[in-house]
Amino acid sequence: MVWKDAHGQGRSEEITALARKIRPQYLAKIGGVYSSEWFFSKLLHLARTDRKIFDAAASFVEFTDYIPAILTGVTSPGSIIRGICAAGHKAMYNDTWNGLPDQEFLDELSPAFKGLRSRLYEKAVPAGVNVGGLCPEWARSSVCRRASRSRPAPSTRTWARSARECGRGACEGARHLDVRHDDRPEERETP
Repeated sequence: MVWKDAHGQGRSEEITALARKIRPQYLAKIGGVYSSEWFFSKLLHLARTDRKIFDAAASFVEFTDYIPAILTGVTSPGSIIRGICAAGHKAMYNDTWNGLPDQEFLDELSPAFKGLRSRLYEKAVPAGVNVGGLCPEWARSSVCRRASRSRPAPSTRTWARSARECGRGACEGARHLDVRHDDRPEERETP
């Protein structure tokens, strides 16, 4: 599901109110108010508007984590490396309270959130952490070959556009990109 609007506004107000009441530390790290555009607002909205889809989802992934996963060939939600930037702000992740909001907090938000934390992730990594090399399918792409020579390094938006334009075409490539969470690919010769 790609989030395109502010349907989660009422949901974000509920999250803010509950956090103020029982977990004020969650809000202290994000400016005091939870946004309708952030992770749990989206999940709460989905759980209330289409419970069947919510229940069927193996996990939920921020776009900034999805693109590196696709480019590196990761297909299992449990294997996706999550970046601290989106996790820390949008998902209230912090090592101080063992990562994501605790299950008690999530249960208070919605009965649909029972067991939700086990469907999410345990760890988020800082910017600059290498999340893997381009998978062979993307490495053969002519768009990815052009992106590997671009300066400055492509942004997440550039990667998303390149992925769409590429259509996963088969072209020979001489370089390999290491995909990093801060979107600065590191070039190296492919053996």
